[in-house]
Amino acid sequence: MIFRESTKIISKYDKTVLINQDSGQWIRVSNEVFCIIKLIVLKKYDLYKLENWFDKKEDYIYIKSVFKSMLLAGILVNISDEMPTINNKIAMIEITSRCNLNCIHCGWNSKEKFDDLNTKDMINVIDKVIDWNPVEIVLSGGEPLLRQDIEVLFDRIKQRYSGCLTLSTNGTLINNSNVVSLSKFVDKFEISMDGYDEETTSLVRGNGVFDVVVKNINLLKGYKNKNIYLSMVIGEEDNSEKIQKFNELCNLLNVRPVIREYMKTGN
Repeated sequence: MIFRESTKIISKYDKTVLINQDSGQWIRVSNEVFCIIKLIVLKKYDLYKLENWFDKKEDYIYIKSVFKSMLLAGILVNISDEMPTINNKIAMIEITSRCNLNCIHCGWNSKEKFDDLNTKDMINVIDKVIDWNPVEIVLSGGEPLLRQDIEVLFDRIKQRYSGCLTLSTNGTLINNSNVVSLSKFVDKFEISMDGYDEETTSLVRGNGVFDVVVKNINLLKGYKNKNIYLSMVIGEEDNSEKIQKFNELCNLLNVRPVIREYMKTGN
């Protein structure tokens, strides 16, 4: 295996982010884990013969799972593979680390938070992303709707960009005051639910979130927003029943289901 030629590697503090710049997919790991992966790649070791390297079997299993995720994201590729050119480019901008929820699996669920860029600096970032000419720009967080200048950022993007603007949100802050603006600027909504009813959603996201999100999805639909995706994170156990019930919920709400696999990365 080798790192894809377009893979960008950014290390800051004790974390390393690896980004497939062709597709926009990325993964974040600890610096320690990245050093292990880099050694295995550079030395061309056979991962499946390295179990005795590790003091704990669960560490070996975890490293294998990281390799799997990197292969799926196209960050790592097999040397023998003939990789097709990926024309679609997705730019995801994390415009805040602040969030009004405290989900048990979230990578931002840590004590250390970072100050938001001010409006001027955030617009500079947005302009650079637009110059890259992606087919889709995703505004995420944290919870992006916590920014007081969110409408200013929306407007800036729409002034200079004709592609798809996606909002990645937990859906709890959509309301009658902002739904008109959201409907005007946003082309696609990606809403995280992580459950299919009050009981399952509250285990991950807190009490009452399920009803609020369902209400706000219906509010968006009332303003003729049709491009709505609802996502659920699943663990490693047999999830067939959960997925079926989640798909049934999405059919009922007339939104598109997205299933994501949970992988612990140390936060």
